Amino acid sequence: MRVKQIFIPLLSVTIFLGGCSVNEDSIRRPLPEPTEMRGPGKVEPGVILVKMQDEPEDPMQLSAALPELGISSVERLFVGPERFEARKRAMGLNLWYKVTFDESTPVTRAASDIVAAGGIQEINYVHEVNFTDAPETWPFDDPMLPDQWHYMNFGTGIHQEEGSDINLFPAWNVTTGSPEVIVAVIDSGVDVDHEDLAWNMWVNEAELNGQPGMDDDGNGFVDDIHGFNFVVGNNNQPVGQITAEEHGTHVAGTIAAVNNNGLGVSGIAGGDYAAGKPGVRIMTCQTGPGSAFIAQAFIYAADNGAVISQNSWTCDPSYTVVLESIDYFNQYAGMENVEGDETGVQDGPMAGGLTIFAAGNSSSSTTDIFPANYENVLAVAAIGPDYKLASYSNYGEWVDISAPGGDAQDMQQIMSTIPNNGYEALQGTSMACPHVSGVAALVVSAFGGPGFTNDNLRTILTTGVRNIDEYNRSYVGRMGAGLVDAELCLTSYGPEPPDPVDEVASVSSTGSSVTLKWVVPEDVDSGKPDHFLVFSSTESLADLDPENPGPGVTVSEFETGRLSPGDEITVEVRGLKASTEYWFRVQAVDNMGSRSPLSEQISFSTTDNTPPVITTEDATDITLKFHENTTLSFSISDPDGDELSYEFEPGSDAASVIRNENVIRVMIDALKAPVSDEEVTYTSVLSVSDPAGAVTEQEIHYTVQPNHAPILASQIQDICMDLYDTQEINLLEIFSDADGENLRYEVASSSTQTLLNATVSGTTLKISPRAYGQDVLTVTAYDAAGTSASCQFAVVVRDASRTADFYPNPVTDYLNVRTGEAAASASVRVRGANGGTVLSLDDLSITPFAPARIDLTALPGGMYSVTLTYTAPDGTERSVTTDIAKL
Repeated sequence: MRVKQIFIPLLSVTIFLGGCSVNEDSIRRPLPEPTEMRGPGKVEPGVILVKMQDEPEDPMQLSAALPELGISSVERLFVGPERFEARKRAMGLNLWYKVTFDESTPVTRAASDIVAAGGIQEINYVHEVNFTDAPETWPFDDPMLPDQWHYMNFGTGIHQEEGSDINLFPAWNVTTGSPEVIVAVIDSGVDVDHEDLAWNMWVNEAELNGQPGMDDDGNGFVDDIHGFNFVVGNNNQPVGQITAEEHGTHVAGTIAAVNNNGLGVSGIAGGDYAAGKPGVRIMTCQTGPGSAFIAQAFIYAADNGAVISQNSWTCDPSYTVVLESIDYFNQYAGMENVEGDETGVQDGPMAGGLTIFAAGNSSSSTTDIFPANYENVLAVAAIGPDYKLASYSNYGEWVDISAPGGDAQDMQQIMSTIPNNGYEALQGTSMACPHVSGVAALVVSAFGGPGFTNDNLRTILTTGVRNIDEYNRSYVGRMGAGLVDAELCLTSYGPEPPDPVDEVASVSSTGSSVTLKWVVPEDVDSGKPDHFLVFSSTESLADLDPENPGPGVTVSEFETGRLSPGDEITVEVRGLKASTEYWFRVQAVDNMGSRSPLSEQISFSTTDNTPPVITTEDATDITLKFHENTTLSFSISDPDGDELSYEFEPGSDAASVIRNENVIRVMIDALKAPVSDEEVTYTSVLSVSDPAGAVTEQEIHYTVQPNHAPILASQIQDICMDLYDTQEINLLEIFSDADGENLRYEVASSSTQTLLNATVSGTTLKISPRAYGQDVLTVTAYDAAGTSASCQFAVVVRDASRTADFYPNPVTDYLNVRTGEAAASASVRVRGANGGTVLSLDDLSITPFAPARIDLTALPGGMYSVTLTYTAPDGTERSVTTDIAKL
């Protein structure tokens, strides 16, 4: 037996999934185009998932249409027993295919070609998935049970607070788990031979007793004795055989390590070995390390008897196929197919499955944690040994529940199994998540059977919690319903209804609402009501039938939330008519749907309706230059306290609006107004209305002035500079704009060589030479509308220590003579080797930007002396002589 304690960072594996967004609107939003694709990050080569628009008669026709891809197979992604085919078709899973092609072909090219072939709804790639790791007497003899503070915390360890646990020991008096309950651990592989797990592993008897290499039970998977390995292997096929990995084995041990066997640790639903009572069964659906067909794992788990799906990983929110497979698991787990009935009949301990996900370890409130943020899963945050949100745990309104995940900062982590009969303490929401899965397995073990549903289980878990807000004031409402409590979950399920609400009192009213209050009653077996139904009508409710209230009765639902029996609850019934008398009755409903008797009725009247009020301190008649923008703020309120809605008529594309609670901001961007040569005035109208239909309007008049293009105020003179000089030019002196805009500047070179480094910073043009030569720079000034003005000038870079430049040297035909200053009355004398003058030119005008061009074509090859004489701008006579070679 090996034991170690270690902190592990976020682990990762790669899975085969597809693109989607993370909120419900975007998850279910139709694709803008039937061939929309999402680009891949790190992906598996040679394989892509496609969702067809229609089921093909011959899938390999795709290969014939695209021979250049080297497609070797086009196979159905979701396979399984024939009896489940109808329900897969009902969810459109029959349209998903795995296309395997030449690995040398980039997946992006393959995707584009496949989409271009037509008939494709969606393309999915291979991406990465991140695992979110991260008493006086004892009920069992497992030697490390005292180290598992997360089950029962007595407050005796470092940084431990008594009760910061899942309160497991009392729950074991009800059940330690049932082998009828199968938990699919969709994770890296579980060590199926581990000394503390093997007794509780799920076993496919047909495969165990069948022939190796054969699909003995006909479920579409070969040799799946304890589950299946969905990691991509040779030829882009799943590996099949399970390989033991640390992450998955640790998760499995928390759920179902064997209890009371004198070895290692205890599992939440691990049974009682000494009493001969097996725990729940662990089905290992391996999805890492490496790429994996992870969406298949959910289908496999549902089709093979699992009713709880444990998931301690995250992935890219572009993976739409995983959402479809989660929905399949939630709907069909525990159900057997019946011909002619797509829903089927319950044959497992629970009708439908529950998918549980770790919330992730980035210490963030981001809503992008996928798929944990999907509303059809149960998302789990982590706490430490002191009730506080763990230092690494994500949080947010999308989190459903919390559980112990350990915290290395408090020197307290989660002890569980690792491969090769080892044990290890780790931390992470990966470790918190299986605590909820384990408690869920206990609940199904205790209460499962005909009629027990996944909705029942979810309600029991989210109501069987303890309030830990006092330890987490900064995270109230962002750690889910509370800390999961195994005892509460196993003692809050029963048929007895809540006690009735004793007395309902009216508090206040507006023109569209009435506020009521009452005391939360007790529930003998569920502890407290889950929610309340408030019946309202303009007629007496003395003869109300709550099961069939009738068309004139409105039913409003209010959650009990964190309130306890004896606490006062206050609710506001909205949507009522002004100046009207209403009758009210209240009924309490527990987590199993049992209803209390009705309260006595009371009556109360709404007040006269008062229209909404709009106030602002900003001017509502404004003038803007074409480049300007502004924001006007309007406060909206309702004297009756009604919820308000608004409409906005912009007047032009320049105006837009956003609302933040009771403040509406009107943003006007003149650039977005229609282009005009004249001033144009537009009118926006903000309309605010209450539920009774009263409307208050506010007009905003905005005038947009015409745009004026920038102009060139002065010309940049040509520049002659040394190689080591730097020149700066203030562009505010070069360009002007009648509208007073801050202009945007660009500089461009006419040279194909990099002679200059010319950049603009703010309003300063900076020129730094890189090599000798001449270039022409163009500076352009743009205003916000895109109109512009330009300035062009030459820049010569030369050695300033020289009076003149003679080039090229040697020369074949024409010799250029350039001065570093304007040279008047210049003359050039060319003398041969004997000193005689062979060429004489007078009255030349030479500048740094206009060198003299001397024709030496007629001279024979040899050495020559060239003398330049000129008058400088200050009147000084200058002369310089150099030798040249004529070729």
